[in-house]
Amino acid sequence: MDRLGKIHAILEELDTTCVSVMGDFNANITKNNSVFGQHMEQFCRLNKYVCSSRQNLPHDTYTYVSDAWGTTSWLDHCISTQDAHSSICGMYVLYGFVQSDHIPFVTEFDVSLAPCVGEGISNTINPRITWSKLSDSVLDLYCSETDEGLRGINVPVDALLCKDVLCKDSSHICAISTFYENIVKVLIDSYNKTIPGKTGRKTKNCSGWNDYVADLHQVARDAFLSWRDAGSPRQGQLSEIKNRTRARFKAALRSSRRMRNR
Repeated sequence: MDRLGKIHAILEELDTTCVSVMGDFNANITKNNSVFGQHMEQFCRLNKYVCSSRQNLPHDTYTYVSDAWGTTSWLDHCISTQDAHSSICGMYVLYGFVQSDHIPFVTEFDVSLAPCVGEGISNTINPRITWSKLSDSVLDLYCSETDEGLRGINVPVDALLCKDVLCKDSSHICAISTFYENIVKVLIDSYNKTIPGKTGRKTKNCSGWNDYVADLHQVARDAFLSWRDAGSPRQGQLSEIKNRTRARFKAALRSSRRMRNR
């Protein structure tokens, strides 16, 4: 409940009504006695959110497989505001993915169905700056670049001195909006010119994947799909083959990761 409350607090502070939150909620909605599942669905009802995964996926969906117990659960979900839910045009589970106990699901959005944010307004999120990690020389350069840019902005004195808190003067509204956008542009341009760019997180290749893991992954994937097509039985030959091939694949994957970390 604490985590759900934090999610709600974050969504309440956003300046958009089009948001989806996706991931492992650890809330099983395939069982009526799942406490977390009940909490999550009650949370959606109280706050007018939509459990998009329940609405868009079949009732027999599952996204988690317990190798120890041979059971499946639906723990991963997509919770959306109504605007975001209305823009979802497709959702499906990648059952052929066997690298993890959790099975990923894909959500497709048609951005043309999402609410317009207004002409000239951008939703681009720029990276946060850790100012404490920047050198004095970089900070001085950023300040100098910012000062120069801000000096070139025209200040709408009449609009700023207006004392009408409910002012509807279109010229004032336009002037203040332009003033704000110009300030933001200067700050972003100064950032792009002076702050060293951050490289994205590098993908770590799994050492020995092609030699030791790829074949076992394919065998495990084929066995899993055969087990699912047969109705996901808890016992029997297909269940045993699925568990055995997954165990071999995971053992090889762990071994390859240890080789990479040496």
